[in-house]
Amino acid sequence: MITIFVTICTGLALILTLLLTLQAYESRRYARSRTRADQRQTIPWQRVALFVPCKGYELGLRENLTSLFEQEYGNFEIVFVLEGRHDPALHVIERLMAEHPAIPTRYVFAGRAEDSGQKVHNLYVATSDLPMNVQVLAFVDSDARPHRDWLRSLVSGLNADSEAAACTGYRWMIPARNTWANLVLYSINSATASLYGPGKHLLVWGGAWAIGRDAFLRAGIREAWRGTLSDDLVASRALRVAQHGTRFEPRCVIASAYDVSPIGMVEFLRRQLFIGRRYAYGLFTAAFVTTSISFVGTWGALLTGSYHVLMGRSSGCYGIAGFVLLYVIGVVRSYLRQGLAECFAPHHFRRLVAARRFDLFVGPLLGPVLAFAFVAACTGNQITWRGIRYFIMPSGHIQLIGRRPLPGESSDIPSVDVIEPATPTRRVA
Repeated sequence: MITIFVTICTGLALILTLLLTLQAYESRRYARSRTRADQRQTIPWQRVALFVPCKGYELGLRENLTSLFEQEYGNFEIVFVLEGRHDPALHVIERLMAEHPAIPTRYVFAGRAEDSGQKVHNLYVATSDLPMNVQVLAFVDSDARPHRDWLRSLVSGLNADSEAAACTGYRWMIPARNTWANLVLYSINSATASLYGPGKHLLVWGGAWAIGRDAFLRAGIREAWRGTLSDDLVASRALRVAQHGTRFEPRCVIASAYDVSPIGMVEFLRRQLFIGRRYAYGLFTAAFVTTSISFVGTWGALLTGSYHVLMGRSSGCYGIAGFVLLYVIGVVRSYLRQGLAECFAPHHFRRLVAARRFDLFVGPLLGPVLAFAFVAACTGNQITWRGIRYFIMPSGHIQLIGRRPLPGESSDIPSVDVIEPATPTRRVA
């Protein structure tokens, strides 16, 4: 009975792996066609408000924020959003504002979140009073480092498709060191990035996306954010309810440097999947089922095949052959998606040699890691994100449990059970 079950899973896993391989091929084809397109095409200089939520000092923060001031777009303002003046990122921001006085820049103190995730609360406050001349809202994370044409490409992609109300990029992770945890995260993120391609997409990625002002207001995204933890999944849901499409623009994929410990890697994967479980349950369930089938089909074929061979049964060779076939197809898929690295992170391509080799040969064997992350995401109701611990109810609404200072933050900020709201203040450069 077990052998029959594993055989069925192996057959389904082969079909899934072939489909994902075709998707990787199509994603690479689309990315190459878009990145080779004329990036200097004339576009209307719509007024853009670029919102940058910040919290704490992180790897490469100054370089990341500097890249925003160097965007080759003629009509935009940068809006940094912080919890309060105590945030160590403020010192970096003020220094960059002084170094780039020609770029319209301001920062917003959103105050402590009371019933939402801190990032969501920051964006909720920052978008409460949009200047009348703002036509496009763009969003980027502080751990991203976009190239000079990123904002131009984002607005261009938004205008290129009349059926798309939003345009999104994604992240291509750049490991600071070639540690096991960093390489595993690189491989899993690369696999996720290869799922983006042409057509209408259900999800925007909160670290690099833009939307027209009218569509933002019509979809009620700001109101939908209230009381939630995820900015992008909630925005994606609001767009879907409003029947607005989302376009993926390969030229807007952002290099994102990172360095995590094994525990940090597991926490990151669990947090991402747990948030998906709460705010995109259908997609989470589909991903959970396909991951489970691939895991059982791949490793079950190896284990049952090896068992039968050890028992002297020739039928075990079929199970081992199924494992080998799944691995070979997985290597082909990894090879195709590593072609995306040349499109998405050309300036980092050479330094990614070790990461690309790891993804090529080890990536197809990471099913147990993903399976563990999914199981972890299905347990508990609490996560810690940027030093804040949240309790997430089944409805997606949250309760704040406590805080711990991030590196560089003042240690006199206490961990609290009830968080007092602060009055937002602004400074305009």
